[in-house]
Amino acid sequence: MKYQQLAWAAFLFRYIVGGEDEAYLQTRKRLGTDPASTIANLSTTDVQKLVLANFINRWRCRVTNSPDSARAIQEAVVRVKPLLDVLREARIDRVDFRERIRARGRLLTILEAVDEVFAVLASLGFHFGDTAASKLLHLLQPGLFVMWDGPIWYAFQSQARLEGRRLTYSAFLEQMQGMARDVCDDWQQLGVDGDPALHLSASLGYSPPKTLAKYVDEYNWITITRGAELPPLWHPGLLGMSDVHA
Repeated sequence: MKYQQLAWAAFLFRYIVGGEDEAYLQTRKRLGTDPASTIANLSTTDVQKLVLANFINRWRCRVTNSPDSARAIQEAVVRVKPLLDVLREARIDRVDFRERIRARGRLLTILEAVDEVFAVLASLGFHFGDTAASKLLHLLQPGLFVMWDGPIWYAFQSQARLEGRRLTYSAFLEQMQGMARDVCDDWQQLGVDGDPALHLSASLGYSPPKTLAKYVDEYNWITITRGAELPPLWHPGLLGMSDVHA
Protein backbone atom coordinates (compact mmCIF):
# COMPACT_ATOMS: atom_id res chain seq x y z
CA MET A 1 0.00 0.00 0.00
CA LYS A 2 1.23 3.49 -0.88
CA TYR A 3 1.05 6.48 1.43
CA GLN A 4 -1.20 8.32 -1.02
CA GLN A 5 -3.73 5.49 -0.86
CA LEU A 6 -3.73 5.71 2.94
CA ALA A 7 -4.14 9.49 2.77
CA TRP A 8 -7.06 9.26 0.34
CA ALA A 9 -8.76 6.72 2.60
CA ALA A 10 -8.26 8.97 5.64
CA PHE A 11 -9.72 11.94 3.77
CA LEU A 12 -12.77 10.00 2.58
CA PHE A 13 -13.27 8.42 6.01
CA ARG A 14 -13.44 11.83 7.63
CA TYR A 15 -15.85 13.08 5.00
CA ILE A 16 -18.16 10.06 5.29
CA VAL A 17 -18.35 9.31 9.01
CA GLY A 18 -18.45 12.81 10.51
CA GLY A 19 -19.78 12.66 14.06
CA GLU A 20 -18.74 9.05 14.64
CA ASP A 21 -15.14 10.11 14.12
CA GLU A 22 -15.49 12.91 16.68
CA ALA A 23 -16.96 10.44 19.16
CA TYR A 24 -13.94 8.18 18.68
CA LEU A 25 -11.54 11.05 19.35
CA GLN A 26 -13.50 12.11 22.42
CA THR A 27 -13.33 8.57 23.77
CA ARG A 28 -9.59 8.37 23.12
CA LYS A 29 -9.03 11.69 24.86
CA ARG A 30 -11.09 10.68 27.89
CA LEU A 31 -9.25 7.36 28.27
CA GLY A 32 -5.86 9.09 28.32
CA THR A 33 -2.46 7.44 28.18
CA ASP A 34 -3.42 4.36 30.23
CA PRO A 35 -6.81 3.31 28.84
CA ALA A 36 -6.93 -0.03 30.66
CA SER A 37 -6.54 1.61 34.09
CA THR A 38 -9.04 4.32 33.17
CA ILE A 39 -11.69 1.82 32.05
CA ALA A 40 -11.11 -0.34 35.12
CA ASN A 41 -11.71 2.64 37.40
CA LEU A 42 -14.68 4.23 35.65
CA SER A 43 -18.19 3.89 37.01
CA THR A 44 -20.29 1.33 35.18
CA THR A 45 -22.44 4.20 33.91
CA ASP A 46 -19.40 5.84 32.34
CA VAL A 47 -18.31 2.56 30.74
CA GLN A 48 -21.79 2.27 29.24
CA LYS A 49 -21.68 5.81 27.89
CA LEU A 50 -18.04 6.14 26.87
CA VAL A 51 -17.03 2.67 25.70
CA LEU A 52 -20.30 1.13 24.55
CA ALA A 53 -22.64 3.92 23.47
CA ASN A 54 -20.04 6.44 22.32
CA PHE A 55 -17.83 4.04 20.41
CA ILE A 56 -18.40 0.28 20.11
CA ASN A 57 -22.14 0.31 19.44
CA ARG A 58 -21.88 3.32 17.13
CA TRP A 59 -20.25 0.97 14.61
CA ARG A 60 -23.08 -1.55 14.19
CA CYS A 61 -22.09 -3.70 17.12
CA ARG A 62 -25.02 -4.88 19.19
CA VAL A 63 -23.41 -5.33 22.57
CA THR A 64 -25.93 -5.30 25.40
CA ASN A 65 -25.55 -1.91 27.07
CA SER A 66 -26.22 -2.56 30.75
CA PRO A 67 -24.47 -2.29 34.12
CA ASP A 68 -23.76 -6.04 33.92
CA SER A 69 -22.07 -5.80 30.51
CA ALA A 70 -20.09 -2.76 31.69
CA ARG A 71 -18.84 -4.69 34.73
CA ALA A 72 -17.94 -7.65 32.51
CA ILE A 73 -15.85 -5.33 30.32
CA GLN A 74 -14.06 -3.92 33.36
CA GLU A 75 -13.36 -7.38 34.78
CA ALA A 76 -12.00 -8.57 31.43
CA VAL A 77 -9.79 -5.50 31.09
CA VAL A 78 -8.35 -6.08 34.56
CA ARG A 79 -7.73 -9.72 33.62
CA VAL A 80 -5.75 -8.88 30.46
CA LYS A 81 -4.02 -5.76 31.78
CA PRO A 82 -0.75 -7.56 32.70
CA LEU A 83 -0.36 -8.57 29.04
CA LEU A 84 -1.38 -5.14 27.77
CA ASP A 85 1.16 -3.49 30.06
CA VAL A 86 3.95 -5.50 28.45
CA LEU A 87 2.69 -4.44 25.01
CA ARG A 88 2.24 -0.77 25.90
CA GLU A 89 5.06 0.51 23.67
CA ALA A 90 4.33 -1.85 20.76
CA ARG A 91 3.39 -0.27 17.42
CA ILE A 92 1.92 -2.05 14.43
CA ASP A 93 4.77 -1.12 12.09
CA ARG A 94 7.61 -1.91 14.51
CA VAL A 95 6.53 -4.80 16.74
CA ASP A 96 8.23 -8.19 16.41
CA PHE A 97 5.34 -10.62 16.83
CA ARG A 98 7.79 -13.50 17.39
CA GLU A 99 9.49 -11.77 20.30
CA ARG A 100 9.07 -13.60 23.58
CA ILE A 101 7.77 -11.62 26.53
CA ARG A 102 7.24 -12.44 30.18
CA ALA A 103 3.88 -11.76 31.79
CA ARG A 104 2.19 -13.32 34.81
CA GLY A 105 5.29 -15.44 35.31
CA ARG A 106 4.94 -17.01 31.86
CA LEU A 107 7.07 -16.72 28.74
CA LEU A 108 5.09 -16.38 25.52
CA THR A 109 5.38 -14.74 22.12
CA ILE A 110 3.63 -11.48 21.35
CA LEU A 111 1.48 -13.40 18.85
CA GLU A 112 0.37 -15.73 21.62
CA ALA A 113 -0.31 -12.78 23.92
CA VAL A 114 -2.44 -11.10 21.24
CA ASP A 115 -4.58 -14.20 20.72
CA GLU A 116 -4.95 -14.70 24.47
CA VAL A 117 -6.15 -11.14 25.04
CA PHE A 118 -8.47 -11.33 22.04
CA ALA A 119 -9.99 -14.61 23.23
CA VAL A 120 -10.79 -13.14 26.65
CA LEU A 121 -12.57 -10.12 25.18
CA ALA A 122 -14.39 -12.00 22.42
CA SER A 123 -15.90 -14.41 24.96
CA LEU A 124 -17.37 -11.78 27.28
CA GLY A 125 -20.97 -12.58 26.41
CA PHE A 126 -23.60 -9.86 26.04
CA HIS A 127 -23.23 -10.19 22.21
CA PHE A 128 -19.61 -9.08 22.55
CA GLY A 129 -18.13 -10.87 19.54
CA ASP A 130 -15.02 -10.61 17.39
CA THR A 131 -15.81 -7.16 15.96
CA ALA A 132 -16.48 -5.61 19.36
CA ALA A 133 -13.37 -7.31 20.78
CA SER A 134 -11.18 -5.73 18.10
CA LYS A 135 -12.67 -2.31 18.80
CA LEU A 136 -12.09 -2.57 22.54
CA LEU A 137 -8.54 -3.78 21.91
CA HIS A 138 -7.90 -0.73 19.75
CA LEU A 139 -9.12 1.56 22.52
CA LEU A 140 -6.82 -0.22 24.97
CA GLN A 141 -3.73 -0.02 22.72
CA PRO A 142 -4.40 2.28 19.73
CA GLY A 143 -0.89 2.00 18.33
CA LEU A 144 -0.95 -1.78 17.95
CA PHE A 145 -4.44 -3.19 17.48
CA VAL A 146 -6.26 -2.78 14.17
CA MET A 147 -10.03 -3.13 14.16
CA TRP A 148 -12.04 -5.33 11.84
CA ASP A 149 -15.72 -5.76 11.02
CA GLY A 150 -17.67 -8.49 9.23
CA PRO A 151 -16.77 -7.51 5.65
CA ILE A 152 -13.10 -6.94 6.52
CA TRP A 153 -12.88 -10.28 8.34
CA TYR A 154 -14.56 -12.05 5.42
CA ALA A 155 -12.21 -10.50 2.85
CA PHE A 156 -9.07 -11.57 4.71
CA GLN A 157 -10.55 -14.93 5.74
CA SER A 158 -11.35 -15.69 2.10
CA GLN A 159 -7.76 -14.93 1.18
CA ALA A 160 -6.47 -17.08 4.03
CA ARG A 161 -8.70 -20.00 2.98
CA LEU A 162 -7.31 -19.87 -0.55
CA GLU A 163 -3.82 -20.12 0.97
CA GLY A 164 -4.83 -23.06 3.15
CA ARG A 165 -4.62 -21.30 6.47
CA ARG A 166 -6.95 -20.09 9.21
CA LEU A 167 -7.35 -16.39 9.96
CA THR A 168 -6.77 -15.76 13.65
CA TYR A 169 -6.76 -12.21 14.97
CA SER A 170 -2.98 -12.35 15.39
CA ALA A 171 -2.59 -13.53 11.78
CA PHE A 172 -4.76 -10.60 10.70
CA LEU A 173 -2.50 -8.24 12.65
CA GLU A 174 0.55 -9.64 10.88
CA GLN A 175 -1.06 -8.78 7.55
CA MET A 176 -1.90 -5.30 8.82
CA GLN A 177 1.74 -4.92 9.82
CA GLY A 178 2.77 -5.62 6.24
CA MET A 179 0.45 -2.87 5.01
CA ALA A 180 1.69 -0.44 7.66
CA ARG A 181 5.32 -1.13 6.79
CA ASP A 182 4.60 -0.62 3.09
CA VAL A 183 3.24 2.83 3.94
CA CYS A 184 6.30 3.67 6.06
CA ASP A 185 8.65 2.49 3.31
CA ASP A 186 6.80 4.58 0.74
CA TRP A 187 6.87 7.57 3.10
CA GLN A 188 10.66 7.30 3.37
CA GLN A 189 10.99 7.02 -0.40
CA LEU A 190 9.00 10.23 -0.75
CA GLY A 191 11.75 11.90 1.27
CA VAL A 192 9.43 13.44 3.86
CA ASP A 193 10.55 13.83 7.46
CA GLY A 194 8.47 12.72 10.42
CA ASP A 195 5.80 10.12 11.02
CA PRO A 196 3.13 9.53 8.34
CA ALA A 197 0.33 9.09 10.88
CA LEU A 198 1.27 12.29 12.72
CA HIS A 199 1.48 14.13 9.40
CA LEU A 200 -1.99 12.94 8.39
CA SER A 201 -3.43 13.80 11.80
CA ALA A 202 -2.00 17.32 11.66
CA SER A 203 -3.25 17.79 8.10
CA LEU A 204 -6.77 16.64 9.03
CA GLY A 205 -6.85 18.44 12.38
CA TYR A 206 -7.15 15.41 14.67
CA SER A 207 -6.55 15.73 18.40
CA PRO A 208 -5.43 13.43 19.85
CA PRO A 209 -3.55 12.30 16.73
CA LYS A 210 -4.64 9.03 15.18
CA THR A 211 -2.22 6.14 14.98
CA LEU A 212 -1.02 4.28 11.91
CA ALA A 213 -3.06 1.28 13.13
CA LYS A 214 -6.20 3.44 12.99
CA TYR A 215 -5.42 4.72 9.51
CA VAL A 216 -4.90 1.16 8.26
CA ASP A 217 -8.35 0.33 9.65
CA GLU A 218 -9.80 3.33 7.80
CA TYR A 219 -8.20 2.13 4.57
CA ASN A 220 -9.81 -1.29 5.05
CA TRP A 221 -13.17 0.24 5.88
CA ILE A 222 -13.15 2.52 2.85
CA THR A 223 -11.93 -0.07 0.35
CA ILE A 224 -13.63 -3.22 1.72
CA THR A 225 -16.63 -2.29 3.88
CA ARG A 226 -17.62 0.64 1.65
CA GLY A 227 -16.12 -0.80 -1.53
CA ALA A 228 -14.71 2.55 -2.68
CA GLU A 229 -12.00 3.08 -5.28
CA LEU A 230 -8.84 4.97 -4.37
CA PRO A 231 -8.49 7.59 -5.64
CA PRO A 232 -12.25 8.11 -6.07
CA LEU A 233 -13.58 7.53 -9.56
CA TRP A 234 -14.68 11.18 -9.72
CA HIS A 235 -11.10 12.37 -9.16
CA PRO A 236 -9.76 13.92 -12.37
CA GLY A 237 -6.11 13.20 -11.54
CA LEU A 238 -3.51 15.23 -9.69
CA LEU A 239 0.21 15.65 -10.23
CA GLY A 240 1.99 12.69 -8.61
CA MET A 241 -1.17 10.57 -8.29
CA SER A 242 -0.66 8.51 -11.44
CA ASP A 243 1.22 5.74 -9.61
CA VAL A 244 -1.27 5.33 -6.77
CA HIS A 245 -2.38 1.92 -8.05
CA ALA A 246 1.16 0.74 -8.79
